[in-house]
Amino acid sequence: MNKRIASALLTSAILTGCVGEELPEHIETPLLQLGDFQVQVIDNQLRVNHFAEPEHFLWAGIESGKFLEANQTELDIKDSRSSYTIKERVAVSCDLAEIQTYEQTPEQIIFKGPIKDCEGVEFEMRFEIVEGQLQFTATTNDEAYNHIVLNYISDAEEHFYGFGEQFSYLDLKGRQVPVLTQEQGIGRGEPLLSLLVNLYSPGSGGTTLSSYYAVPQYITDQRRSIFLENSEYSRFDLTKSDQVSLNVFSNAMVGRIPYGEDLLGLIEEFTVYSGRMKALPDWMNEGAVLGLQGGTERVRDLWTQLRDAGTPVAGLWLQDWVGRRITLGGAGKQLWWNWELDQDLYPGWDELVAELESEDVRVLGYINPFLVDVTEKGNFDRNLYQEAFDLGYLVEQEGGTPYPITITDFDAGIVDISNLDAREWLKDIIKDNLIGSGLTGWMADFGEALPFEAHLANGETGLTYHNKYPVEWAKLNAEAVAEMGMEDDIVFFMRAGFTQSPKYSTLFWLGDQATTWDRYDGLKSAVIGLLNGGFSGLSLNHSDIGGYTSLTLYGIGLKRDEMLLNRWMEANAFSAVYRTHEGLAPDANAQAYSNESTIAHFAKFAKVYAALADYRKELMVEAEEKGYPIVRHPILHYPNDEYFKVMDVNLFQFMLGEEFMVAPALSPDTIAREVYLPEGDWVHLWTGETVSSPIGGNAFTADAPMGQPPVYYRAGSLVGDDVVDKLVAEGIIAQ
Repeated sequence: MNKRIASALLTSAILTGCVGEELPEHIETPLLQLGDFQVQVIDNQLRVNHFAEPEHFLWAGIESGKFLEANQTELDIKDSRSSYTIKERVAVSCDLAEIQTYEQTPEQIIFKGPIKDCEGVEFEMRFEIVEGQLQFTATTNDEAYNHIVLNYISDAEEHFYGFGEQFSYLDLKGRQVPVLTQEQGIGRGEPLLSLLVNLYSPGSGGTTLSSYYAVPQYITDQRRSIFLENSEYSRFDLTKSDQVSLNVFSNAMVGRIPYGEDLLGLIEEFTVYSGRMKALPDWMNEGAVLGLQGGTERVRDLWTQLRDAGTPVAGLWLQDWVGRRITLGGAGKQLWWNWELDQDLYPGWDELVAELESEDVRVLGYINPFLVDVTEKGNFDRNLYQEAFDLGYLVEQEGGTPYPITITDFDAGIVDISNLDAREWLKDIIKDNLIGSGLTGWMADFGEALPFEAHLANGETGLTYHNKYPVEWAKLNAEAVAEMGMEDDIVFFMRAGFTQSPKYSTLFWLGDQATTWDRYDGLKSAVIGLLNGGFSGLSLNHSDIGGYTSLTLYGIGLKRDEMLLNRWMEANAFSAVYRTHEGLAPDANAQAYSNESTIAHFAKFAKVYAALADYRKELMVEAEEKGYPIVRHPILHYPNDEYFKVMDVNLFQFMLGEEFMVAPALSPDTIAREVYLPEGDWVHLWTGETVSSPIGGNAFTADAPMGQPPVYYRAGSLVGDDVVDKLVAEGIIAQ
């Protein structure tokens, strides 16, 4: 053991009061080669490098040598309307895993030894090459040890991004990050809103780290990454400045360590496993997707108003095609979850679809894996809940009865898609009732609500299948589309997801943000979620323009104002999809069609979105071939720029591909904001003025009037010049 390691150990022991604590003493090994990776035990550390950069470690156990723990842990999981609180009760903990032997073959390297503080318990750490990446598997000889922990070093200044859609923090360093797909909650820890929600429904406010789309994966600014193949609940402890503790609640931890020459390369490597999203069909890329409700005549009237204002409209998203119900004592309007057309609400449906199609406007709908008994609704052809109940296709609780899932103020059953017959039944409903009704897209909602106590047809437990459920829900939708031969035409978009969801889903959206500005659950959180998701394979993603969660009674409460709506329109014009949502309380919210001002603003930025169509198509090819996100954190192109690593919450910027730097207005009453541009010449999109940034970059105050959020492109960019020409032709910017 060299002097540096000995000194570090002594310092650590003094600080923690554990002088004399027994530590493992690993054997030392030569440098072991496996594919392009190098693995070695040296200086009491297990280390991983890549032959292309042997000086750049990809992973290394902590210097004390206590790199692996095995615990017997009971999880106490409390479900509050699909928001989960998890308490860990560790009954037995063993942390003296000592590498005493190793074995190398052409296919693998295996390290073995005892866990010295638990008699008879032995571990194995196996490395193999899978798809060009270094896969690792950590196990013990006793399956009772259901909680495996890896402890490895991190730099104090290292910044962590990803973990799926994390909404409150761009950099997750210093956090305990749970990896569990769940209802994100209302407010997500926002002090007032979450407090009020929790008073009504304890736990339903969520936390700053709850997410619909959680992934056991990250990428750091120092080009390090790790991801798990486990579906069980996991937790990444990033609270120590110099250490990461990766916890998996399983008797086997399986993951991979990729290598990338740059940060985009690490995304490319991750998406080898997660899957890559196909380019959207051209029709989806040409204009706005307008969320409307209320029946045939209302939809036709509102669409006509927006069309006549010059709005490029690609599709009408009619989520209430199945009929609407009043919930929360009149504070909300939701849908009847019986997946067939409500012909009373939409008389002349076929004629409406044909009329829209003649004007190159598609119709989109809505579905989720829940079903409700529609006996009280009255107007239905099939009661799908009753059918599923009779066939045994619903997720069951102990005793064999359907597991009731509470949604706002009603209960629903959830289809057991681990049951192959139930999958085929639900796919037939999609093919017959959605595609058969002329829909060329839909929101495939939910997926995060499988109870942990669920009894499933395939014999799996809720603990292993909970995170798999949204992946299988995406796969089911994809199969239905493929079986109809419409993969190149239909778009379905999802909010819930897990590691391999991008392999199946055509599009994601960020879920139910509140109609607020804040970083917890509002506009700022949508930007954060979009950027973190980009590190985790969500290359095609977007948010509801204006947010969704609005809770009002008699017009009083949380609702969307016109300023928030307009600023959200501006930001989303530079994302993958430009789509509105009327929200949970449509009548109380400002809408794209509310008045002449909102109609004009919506039309303007729909035209901006349409002007970027050719460039987005290029980016979608990159997404399909490499997994790159459409909307990108600036460090993906400026990895050494400290400004971007620690952006202030009110000063977030993002890039559309590599060509555009977007600095949206993220606070009310904004008339100017700070903008940072890296070295070089940048052109202001709206005025054509050039800003020259010196070496080291340039932070300055830019005007941000309504209708002109600060947006810049690189001087000499052919893409930028093309977009300007299109906006000049539309009369949006001056010649």
